[in-house]
Amino acid sequence: MAQDRYRVSIVRVREQDTFGALEEAITLISGIDDLVSPDSTVVVKPNFTMGPTEHGITNPVVLEAVLRALSTRGVRHITIGEGAGASYTSGAFRAYNVYDMATRYGAQVLDLNVEPTVRRRVPEATGRRDVLLPRAVAEADVLVSVPTYKLWGANPVSLSLKNLFGLYPGRHYGYNKDSRESAPGSPGHYLDDEIGDELGIHQPTVDQPIAAINLARPSDLTVIDALEGSNGKGDFVRLDLLMVGKNALATDCVAMALGGFVPGEQGVVQVCSEAGIGPSSLDDIDILGESLESVRFPLMRLQGNVLELPARYCLDRLSLG
Repeated sequence: MAQDRYRVSIVRVREQDTFGALEEAITLISGIDDLVSPDSTVVVKPNFTMGPTEHGITNPVVLEAVLRALSTRGVRHITIGEGAGASYTSGAFRAYNVYDMATRYGAQVLDLNVEPTVRRRVPEATGRRDVLLPRAVAEADVLVSVPTYKLWGANPVSLSLKNLFGLYPGRHYGYNKDSRESAPGSPGHYLDDEIGDELGIHQPTVDQPIAAINLARPSDLTVIDALEGSNGKGDFVRLDLLMVGKNALATDCVAMALGGFVPGEQGVVQVCSEAGIGPSSLDDIDILGESLESVRFPLMRLQGNVLELPARYCLDRLSLG
């Protein structure tokens, strides 16, 4: 998606009105009428890589707000899709009441690990020649990525770009998505039908398959669930924020900056920007709603004493009730 300026909104969730905050965030980026219509087929991809757990996954409240926003616009063909990597997908769906949620909005639920696939070519600079995609995702009119906000490895933050790892079907890439490469060093850990027959999604580097899947099927709308921020090691802080944009890389760049990182210095940003997925600099992004300065919270702070929070941040939390 090449354009002169990218728009990303940052909105506070006040009084637990997540849907109201999402609608405000969507309005700030000029709405989504250019993306969806009643006849659109829409796949919503949360981050439910594991379950059950209370943290580190997309908050179901945010997922339901997205479903409600689509339903409010008359969208009739909605699918909630995920391919979990650290649990059975159906178990995660049950843990987060996804089946009940889908019933309320007339949505379909799909385990992307086992869906029929289609093969999409990708540039060899991504470390592979092609990607297998779940057919339902490949053929959808619109893909909505709804990641959570947490540190992860050296990327540094697990956001919309990496959320699409769940589109790599487990039956081809392994049920931890890298089983073929890790199985030889873990004899007896994997069953034969869990290993997969394609190059694992951490190969040859983590950044390259992130770029590959985002080239094979770019998301059309990103809604970052930043109700909480996490250091990826079990420490969490309440942020009560949503970040929304129509370009995944631009939205991730804003989220990285909010978390205390310089986007252009991150390998995943460099690889994805060079592949033409989006910008690598905040200079190319219009940030709407809250300013970065007013909401910035360095997630690395959580690596130390979570109780040592900035006074301004604490007072702001109190003012929100």
